[in-house]
Amino acid sequence: MRKERPGLRLWRKAPLCRPARGSCITPQGDKSAYTDKQKRKAEHIEEGYEKRGVSEGEAERRAWATVNKQDGGSKQSGSGRKH
Repeated sequence: MRKERPGLRLWRKAPLCRPARGSCITPQGDKSAYTDKQKRKAEHIEEGYEKRGVSEGEAERRAWATVNKQDGGSKQSGSGRKH
């Protein structure tokens, strides 16, 4: 059995929200941070993949990856947005 060294912490999962820092991390798979337009776009892309014979789960994954690639992720303000 290992001895714990003083000051050595075991890895712990980061908290979802850190109000003091003003940031929150959404869990994987949570689509609430996306705009309605981005959700519609992902749905349309997903349908296209499914028509080509891609499985439902893989089509959804690819659709959200495409939306992230095109739009730079979830909701963003217009002025600081990268193109």
